[in-house]
Amino acid sequence: GATIGEVGGAHTRAKGHLNYWKILVDSPLYRDLFLKDDINNESRLINVGHPKIEEIYKIRKTAGKWPIENNQGKLKIIWAPHWSCPEFLDWGKIGAHKNVLNIGTFWQNHWDFYDYAKNNQDTVQFVFRPHPLLLFHSKMHGYYEKYIDFFEKWSELPNTYNELSGLYNDTFAASDIMVTEGASFLIEYPIATEKPLIMIKSS
Repeated sequence: GATIGEVGGAHTRAKGHLNYWKILVDSPLYRDLFLKDDINNESRLINVGHPKIEEIYKIRKTAGKWPIENNQGKLKIIWAPHWSCPEFLDWGKIGAHKNVLNIGTFWQNHWDFYDYAKNNQDTVQFVFRPHPLLLFHSKMHGYYEKYIDFFEKWSELPNTYNELSGLYNDTFAASDIMVTEGASFLIEYPIATEKPLIMIKSS
């Protein structure tokens, strides 16, 4: 994703960063974040811009394809919850890295989204696009059964669709709005679509 603020040491001083000959960064901001750490020096950093942002600009020129049928006149929402829920205490191996992000709200509001989708089937459609690490951390932290229980009930609704692949150009283009906590989509979705985004702030 695009870098828009402080990213933490995992993105600038992980083991790999000690061994890379060159590091490609997406902006002067990211370069400066690397330079805050003593292990990095400017000669190793190359600012190449953000090829992904250049690619998603093309979305504006397409109509896209919404994956749920009978969508005429209905509000088409992408719900993209982040993985870093406060309920997940560790980032990576249990006990090794404390979760310092805590921006995910999935376990605070997932049933609220379910109720809203269930009670507004005639007017609203949802594409559920969770961060890939949400399932991983649900398994690791003992939330797997709760996740599957929600996922199965959610999937039974006629106005929902689960988008688990890495490709999202068609869905972005065909949607009306996104709801997320993720910082990457905070930049990518408005740039790609010029459509509104609702940013949920974790309590």
